[in-house]
Amino acid sequence: MSAGIVGATTNNNTDIASLGWNTSLMLAQYSYSNITNLVSHGADVINFSWVTTYDDPQLRQDIQNALAQGVILVASAGNDETPHPGVRYHAAYNFGTTGQVIAVSATIMDNGTEKFLDGFNYSPGTDPINDPTHAFIDCAAPGANYRGLSWTSTTGTKHIWSGTSVSAPFVSATVALMLSEDNTLTPNQVYNILKITTDKIGQYSYDNNGWNRYLGYGRIDASNAVHVAAGGPTKPLNLRRVT
Repeated sequence: MSAGIVGATTNNNTDIASLGWNTSLMLAQYSYSNITNLVSHGADVINFSWVTTYDDPQLRQDIQNALAQGVILVASAGNDETPHPGVRYHAAYNFGTTGQVIAVSATIMDNGTEKFLDGFNYSPGTDPINDPTHAFIDCAAPGANYRGLSWTSTTGTKHIWSGTSVSAPFVSATVALMLSEDNTLTPNQVYNILKITTDKIGQYSYDNNGWNRYLGYGRIDASNAVHVAAGGPTKPLNLRRVT
């Protein structure tokens, strides 16, 4: 399912389509040790579509090492598992100047309006500048009613998915597009571009920094992010609902 979001043919008019273009994929089991393996095999972006509430020391070290080597890391912010709101890893890891994991929450279309997917996890904290571990969500992406493949069927039966395991790969695909324009971008540069190019959608107000507990700095705008990655200016931001 995650691989299809990142790597399927774009605008193919046959149900499943990707945000990325000609992206090369390496698939790995849900294992901490595979982070080091993916880095050693040249991964530019690693997507984590699974979560844990445990801050594992080895996981923390592997994440920090990957960021130090310039690999962009994107992670699900969590679904409706308890407790929520609650801190989730890999998403909450932040190493300051070395970089951070980009934590992604989910949106849903509701009668033509895009909103945060209520009932899913959000940041328990409210200060992303001084307390990024608890105020960990950075941005959002579509995470509901996505048509993908199901691993439970040997015939590849289509399945409608909802979850941040859907929204995170949309961000990973966006990052891949950004790197296709400038492959020298660092984790912090990618994060900052995503941060300033989001759309301020949703049913919850944003603070003076343009952030809220549910959508972070807003829903990604892939076109805007890629344009800025290529050296262009940001388009005017919609700063409605800022309080």
